Amino acid sequence: MRAKGVNQKQIKTTNQSLIINEIRAAGSLSRSDLAKKLMLSAPSISANIDDLISRNVILEKGAGTSARGRKPINLVFNYNYSYVVAVDMVSSSSRIALSDLSGTNVLDYAHVEDTWQITPEAADRIMDAIGELLSKHDIPEEKLHCICLGSPGIIDPDTGAIVFAPRIIDLPGTALRDRFAGRFRSDVIVKNDLNCSAVGEQLFGAGVDYSNFINIQLDLGSGAGLILNNQLYEGSRGSAGEIGLWIMDNKPVVEGQGVSLVNVADYHISVFGLLCKVKERYPDVLASMGEGDIDLHRIADYAKLMFAAARAGDERVLAIIREGVAKLGCVLRNICLLLDLEAVIIGGLMLELDKLYLEPLEEIMSAHISTQVRIVPSTLGDKTVLFGAIGEAINKILDNIVNNGD
Repeated sequence: MRAKGVNQKQIKTTNQSLIINEIRAAGSLSRSDLAKKLMLSAPSISANIDDLISRNVILEKGAGTSARGRKPINLVFNYNYSYVVAVDMVSSSSRIALSDLSGTNVLDYAHVEDTWQITPEAADRIMDAIGELLSKHDIPEEKLHCICLGSPGIIDPDTGAIVFAPRIIDLPGTALRDRFAGRFRSDVIVKNDLNCSAVGEQLFGAGVDYSNFINIQLDLGSGAGLILNNQLYEGSRGSAGEIGLWIMDNKPVVEGQGVSLVNVADYHISVFGLLCKVKERYPDVLASMGEGDIDLHRIADYAKLMFAAARAGDERVLAIIREGVAKLGCVLRNICLLLDLEAVIIGGLMLELDKLYLEPLEEIMSAHISTQVRIVPSTLGDKTVLFGAIGEAINKILDNIVNNGD
């Protein structure tokens, strides 16, 4: 008897998930439409729909069309059933987005300055900003069902615990997640920012037409998120996609320093790596930024000078960029051959070079891979982490609806 009960619960969970997905995809459907699409009996459809309506997940909205007889009632998903918050903690100022359950209707954004280091004090300021957004839109805190934090570093995919994140200070393990959950009493997800970026492109951006792709972000560092068979692949320890640490040659490693800078991919393919080469070889290009080391908090300003020189035809800078393209092409060829990917999505600051960067990369890829791999620019720009975090939060809520009755 116990096994039968468990089985019935699984059937209900599966059917309600299918029903919600169909209605969300179509916009509106009648009970008879759902029965035909899902090949479920009318009583099964009605029982599940009645349950979802009683919980305000599905709404009845107007009558549909019918050639004869009673007009069917249209069913729609209640996108205001609850709300989600996404937080992008990648740069020196954290960005926040408040969204309904459509994922495309972002109600508002907020910024919190001086959060390069995520300390307990910085986390509290981010939470204060979330509270202000909710108040501004008259949304009670109990309607906020999930917060997703996109953070640099290695995050345990099962627990959300911080494994390695140098910029998160005095919040070890699950302390960051627990701090937010304690304030808002909602589900809190902590995800690697690059994984969020890949999910954002998959759900709302350049990856919607692909089941297998890699999303490369080329900024201060370089990293990637992988979508394989329509699922985010995070690896066994949450560190999949760390291409910036790839060894690029067989030079000996300096003892006591781990991997020396010039041996890893970041030095050759990231915006910061290319800036280091430009500053070392041709300091006049970046002279207006002053002497001394490159200020990591002003990386975009340095990049503008390098990109402007490239667009103006400065062959010295173009040669360095071509070196980077060749190195990235080598990395991507191996990844695409290993995983049989359909597309490579390029995002980050480097995308500002547009065709100067993408066209030579396409040439390298097409010359060395027999199957077609599309090189696609990101369509979400600097909001890719936010939209991925929104998507992760919505998926968590949908899981709760069908699994826990929440």
